[in-house]
Amino acid sequence: AAVLEAIMIANSSLNVFKPFPSCCPTWKQIFNSSIYLPCWAKGVVESQAWYKDGNLLRRKEPGFGVRYFGHTDLLIRGFRPSNAGKYTCVAYSHCKNESMSIRIRFKGMYVKSVSNLSCLASVSHQRASGKHSGLRFSDTTLRNVSFTDFSSPYIEMRNIVAMNLVLRNVALNRFVLSNVTALNISLTNVTVEQGMYENVTFLDDSLVDSRLSGLFIKNFVSMGSRRINVTWNNVTVRNGFIARSISVNETFKGAYFRTYTSVNCTQLNTTCIETKFVNGTSFNVTSRNLTLIKVTFANHTSERDKIQSSSFTDTHFTLTTLKNGTLDSVDHFNTTLTCTSFRNFHLSDITWTGATFSDVRFENSSISHVTIFGLFSNHFRLENSTADSWTVTDSVMYDVLMDRSDVRRFNVEQSTLFECVVNGTWVSLRVMKSAICSGSATKSTVEIESVDDSNFDFTKFAGDSDSEILYRRIMVSGNDEGVTLPSCSLDDLPALQCIV
Repeated sequence: AAVLEAIMIANSSLNVFKPFPSCCPTWKQIFNSSIYLPCWAKGVVESQAWYKDGNLLRRKEPGFGVRYFGHTDLLIRGFRPSNAGKYTCVAYSHCKNESMSIRIRFKGMYVKSVSNLSCLASVSHQRASGKHSGLRFSDTTLRNVSFTDFSSPYIEMRNIVAMNLVLRNVALNRFVLSNVTALNISLTNVTVEQGMYENVTFLDDSLVDSRLSGLFIKNFVSMGSRRINVTWNNVTVRNGFIARSISVNETFKGAYFRTYTSVNCTQLNTTCIETKFVNGTSFNVTSRNLTLIKVTFANHTSERDKIQSSSFTDTHFTLTTLKNGTLDSVDHFNTTLTCTSFRNFHLSDITWTGATFSDVRFENSSISHVTIFGLFSNHFRLENSTADSWTVTDSVMYDVLMDRSDVRRFNVEQSTLFECVVNGTWVSLRVMKSAICSGSATKSTVEIESVDDSNFDFTKFAGDSDSEILYRRIMVSGNDEGVTLPSCSLDDLPALQCIV
């Protein structure tokens, strides 16, 4: 493939020099190889010298070799992008000087094999002709390759095996990886505007202080990733697998994940905005200070995940199963849960504000210190679970089932419960300025504490012969603590009526 283009720029007088070889003006070289530029002069020549972009090249110029054998040849050892430029050979005589120039422009690179390469200078973004230049690597192995303070319209790597690949302070318009396996890849302060990863495997990769946008990632595997201060904009991931990763201060904006798996990962201070997760699986993922804003989970399965000190806003969970995990100190704002199950889950210090539940189940779970404001719920299930210190305020709950559970200090304030069914459960229910419009108990013990003017109609809460329903009313006036009246069962209906 054409990699370098050398174009002669001849001035008006070329009599002094023997013409360049016939291969000019379009030389083709392989990246990292040496370029040999001969220069012969006719007539009486006192001295000759080579210049690059007007600067004299000395005999021991780093990266160059100048040889004198009756004529002057220039040898560029191991061509780098920084070697591109205008090269001029000047012949001096006692009466006049003559020169001839050749320009080497960087078009891109096609690499067969590269080892111990370090690019330190910037690549020109645009050739004189207006066409962009870039880097292309194909069908090769890269070892100990680094790009530092590097800017290019694109880097493309296809069918590559890379070891110890480093990009530092790099800006790319496009970054393309196809059929790439990389061991120990490090990207620091890297900016990508758009690109593609396809059939890519990273082993022990590091991404720091970087921003990647417009990436389409397909069939991607990352093992042992470390990501710090990274922003992903409008990224699409299909068929991704990430294991043993650690991320700190990572942000996703407008991202879309489909058919993905995360295993044994840790997330600290992660933010997801307008992001979708579809057909995903996460296992043993620990998240702390996780912020979700307008995020959707659909057909997602979570197992042994731990989420702590986090905030969810305008977040939707659909066909989602969370198993053997933990939610601790998490605030939910305008969250929607549809066909969502919590199994063998532990929830503590949870707040839901403006939530909507539709067919939500807690199975074999422990839920404590839960505060709910403005909930609308339909088909709420608490099965074989323990619930302690719940407060439900300004909410409406339809079809509530408490089955084989232990429910303590369940407070309902300024709310309405319809069709509350209790089966094989011990329930301690406190009702304040609320209504339980209908309910039933089977093989259960239900303690109902009605405060002030709650519209509780105990005649609509029926229990079978194996159940015990105790009703207690507390009168509160002004700032008084109130008086608790004696407890009665529904069998004591006349006495209860006298008390109230």
